[in-house]
Amino acid sequence: MRVFAIGLTICLSLASGCKSTGSRPLLIPKDVLAQVEEFAAVLLEEETTPGFVLGIATRDGHWIQGFGQRAFDDPRLPDSTTLFEIGSISKVFTALLLLEAEAQGEVQLDDPLAQHVPAGFTVPEAGQPIRLMHLAMHASGLPRMPVRFKSKDPADPYAGFPPNQTFDWLMTTRVKSPPMTNYVYSNFAVGILGEVLVRVANSESYGDLLQQRLAQPLGLRDTTIQLTADQQLRVAQGHDGGMTPVPNWTLDVFAGAGAIRSTMTDMLTFGLSQTDPNPIHAQAQVVRFEPENPGVNMALGWHVNVDTGVLWHNGQTGGYHSFLAVAPESGLVVCVLSNSSDGSCELLANGCFQLMCGREAMPPMTIRRSGHPSVEQVEKLVGSYKIGPMATFSITTEDGRVYAQLTFQPRIRIYPDDDAGLTYHYRNIDAEITFAQDETGRITDLTLHQGGRDLPGPRTEPAASK
Repeated sequence: MRVFAIGLTICLSLASGCKSTGSRPLLIPKDVLAQVEEFAAVLLEEETTPGFVLGIATRDGHWIQGFGQRAFDDPRLPDSTTLFEIGSISKVFTALLLLEAEAQGEVQLDDPLAQHVPAGFTVPEAGQPIRLMHLAMHASGLPRMPVRFKSKDPADPYAGFPPNQTFDWLMTTRVKSPPMTNYVYSNFAVGILGEVLVRVANSESYGDLLQQRLAQPLGLRDTTIQLTADQQLRVAQGHDGGMTPVPNWTLDVFAGAGAIRSTMTDMLTFGLSQTDPNPIHAQAQVVRFEPENPGVNMALGWHVNVDTGVLWHNGQTGGYHSFLAVAPESGLVVCVLSNSSDGSCELLANGCFQLMCGREAMPPMTIRRSGHPSVEQVEKLVGSYKIGPMATFSITTEDGRVYAQLTFQPRIRIYPDDDAGLTYHYRNIDAEITFAQDETGRITDLTLHQGGRDLPGPRTEPAASK
């Protein structure tokens, strides 16, 4: 079991629920804190992340607590000033920059995108033009990513592309459905919007525009793209879902879709600013698109819970995961920032939000627990297993962790179901792997269980552990 740390970095007054009572504010309820700390311990024990920071705020105060450590080789506790990549929560900021541009007279929400692309470029259409506001609501019909996008570096997939590359990709993209027809989550669309806003503002970069029109006016000192020397010292090391350290992402292209870094102090400050928004930002909270699938409404940048009206967005990069929820009516804000791409911390944040509203956490704050097989048993699994003519599983280990890599796919960590160490499961993928052994204890084959199918794979050769 990994030893973990919990640190209360800030603890101020909180209202105990979603409704403002007008009575004297209370600290976070003890029963909520107990459930938070219990589940946080599970997240760390299960190595879903080296560490994370959880924050809660109302109009009466805020509470921030760090858990774990900044990296497995860095025992420092993450705190209110630790920087994380917030990933797609950046899309909320880009939507607000769209409204700021409209207030400046640079654009209108319903301007056709074709009106703001560089000369010589065209915009695909399917029956009607794509408008700027469509880009901010995943309602444009543009795909999640350009069909011709090909990463130059899988570890830093957006590096090496200039910001205006988006318009080249746009020229060769087909729109499958008219705008406002289907919800299609699109990094491509919001990346284009960010670049359009930089152009109409005659700004040097998306980062500069962010500072001038949002970060500085809202008092967000550590919400940025380009880090200062001081900020670089406060960045939590990112890790992939298998707990391997990974580099920070470089998003010159698609900056508006996911390039922002921030701290918990800034994220709560931002969230609270949206509970009593100025007239410009208030327009971002108006539901403008109600797709049948998924069951969530869309405002500008924000996903909106159909039943409660709560605004939310999450984010994930190669080494980080984040979640932000804002209830404008009650003034409740909950945020989590984690330094791994495993999304289990989102269960904690979502559950904490519901508990603060006086409801049971649904779904419950639980994750599948892992067994603890011996090092000897784990090492016996190492090898190659052929499950098809062109498909081979490579099973490797690193620091006692087990990884499975299928041909042409990334290496992914798998977790033991029990101490016997013969049945393993994935996290965030509905699949299991079982191993078979002979009477001598030698592993002879594996079976992949996924999508109702059982794919056997005899062992072909041992593979070296990393």
